[in-house]
Amino acid sequence: MQSLLWATEMPLTLRAAKDTSTKTMLSQPARRLPIGPDWLYEPCLDGIRVVIIKRGASVTLCSAEERQPERRFPFLLEAAAKIPVDDAIIDGAVVEPTIARAVPSVRYYAFDLMRLEGRDLRGQRLMNRREALRTVISNSGLFLAEELTSNPRRAVEQAMLWGFPGVVAKRRDSAYRSGARSQDWQEYRPPRQLEFVVGGYKPAGPDSVAALLVGCVDGPVILYSGLVHQGIVGASRLSLKEALAPLETARSPFINLWGEHEFSRTGPKRREAADVIWLRPTLKALLRVAEWTPHQLLKAPTLVELRTRTATPSEGTALSMSALMHTNNSF
Repeated sequence: MQSLLWATEMPLTLRAAKDTSTKTMLSQPARRLPIGPDWLYEPCLDGIRVVIIKRGASVTLCSAEERQPERRFPFLLEAAAKIPVDDAIIDGAVVEPTIARAVPSVRYYAFDLMRLEGRDLRGQRLMNRREALRTVISNSGLFLAEELTSNPRRAVEQAMLWGFPGVVAKRRDSAYRSGARSQDWQEYRPPRQLEFVVGGYKPAGPDSVAALLVGCVDGPVILYSGLVHQGIVGASRLSLKEALAPLETARSPFINLWGEHEFSRTGPKRREAADVIWLRPTLKALLRVAEWTPHQLLKAPTLVELRTRTATPSEGTALSMSALMHTNNSF
C-alpha cells in the first residue's frame, strides 16, 4: 500500500479526448495530523503514481515517474478493461511488496475519481467521489485505498504496521483541486530510526568522508539501500575517516549495485563510483529515516550513530557524531 499520492513533486498533466487538461492534486507536508470529524485518514502510498484513463475499450496509463507504465504494469491495462463504465479517469498508485510492507503482490490502489461517464467529478465532495470509485472498481482487480481508523495516533500506528511511511489526512468535503498542493490533503510522515549496514563511503578529499553507502541484510546477502550525506558535518568528516580506515577492502559487499535495483539511478553511476571506498560490513548505521523512493531506496536519511554489528542494542561500542567531534550537537 502506498501513500495515496505522492510519487511525484510535479503535478501530472493528462490530455484526454474531451478534456482540455487535467492535473493531479498533491498533498501538503504536515508536522502533525489535523484532528476532527471533518477529516479522514488514508495510508501514505509511497509507490508509483499512475492515472488510469478509460475511453470505451481504450485504456491509457499516465505517470510522471514511469516512462512506459503500460509495459511495466500490464496488469493495470487488464484490470482497467474490466471497469464496467465507458468513460473514467482514476487517480491512484502502484504499490509493490517489500520486506517491511504487508502487500502480497503488486497492486494498484485507487484513491480518487476525477471523471465518470462524461461528468467532471472534481468539484464534488471527496466522500461522494470515493463512494462512486468504490462501485466503479469493484471486481476489476483494482483496490480501493481504504480509510484508516479515525483516531490519528492509531491511524499512524496502523499505517506503519502495514509498512507505509505515514498517513494522508483529507477533508471529507474537499474538491479535487487539479495541479494544486492543498491543505485539504495533508501528509504526515513520522521520522523513524532504523539500522543499516555500512558497506562503503565516498571520500571528500584524502582525509574526510562525504557520504556513507548503506544497505540492509536480506538473508545471506546485503542489498544496497542508499547514500547518507546528512549528519556528516564539520570535524566529524575527518574523525569518521579515521574510524573507517581499518575496515577498507577491495570488494563491494552489496550484490545489487547495478542490477535490477538500478543503483545508478540514485547512487554513484558506474563511472562515478571509482572513488568509492568499500568497507567490510562490520558496522551498523543508525539512521533517521522519513521516506523511501519508489525504487525502495532511502530518501535523504540522516546519520545518528555508528555501532559494531556484533553488538546488541544495549551493548558494544557506538560511534556517535558527538563522540567523534567531542561535542553534544554533531549528529
